[in-house]
Amino acid sequence: MDREKVMEMTSDELRINAAELGGWTEIVLEDGYPIGIPPCWKDQLPPGKTTKVDLPDYPNDIAAAWELWERLPKERMLYDFEDYICCSVGGYLGGRCMTEGEANTAPRAITRAFILVMIEEDK
Repeated sequence: MDREKVMEMTSDELRINAAELGGWTEIVLEDGYPIGIPPCWKDQLPPGKTTKVDLPDYPNDIAAAWELWERLPKERMLYDFEDYICCSVGGYLGGRCMTEGEANTAPRAITRAFILVMIEEDK
C-alpha cells in the first residue's frame, strides 16, 4: 500500500485499515457496517467468544480520530489547519513532507496520516 492508494480510500476503507493497524481483529461487514473485536478485549474474551462491536468511525468522527492522533509520534509531527487539513509526520524530502495525510476535515487527515505512519513502520 502506498500514499496514493491511501489518499484514494473511501471512508469505510480508511476506517477498516486504521482499525486493523490499530490492533482490531476479526473485522467483517455486517449489514454494510464494519464490526470487529477491539484490541482491549483481546485477552478478556472467553475462548470461543467472538462478540464484535462497531469500528470507530475514524475518518468522520473527531473523537474517534483523536485515538489515532494520540498514537502518532508527536516529536516528528507538523500540522496545518488553513485551506485544508494536513497532518504530517516525519521529515521533509524535497520540500514535501514524507508522510502526510491531507483532507478537508481533521478526522480524515489524522486517519490518513495514521495509516501512512503505520505502514511505513512495517517496512
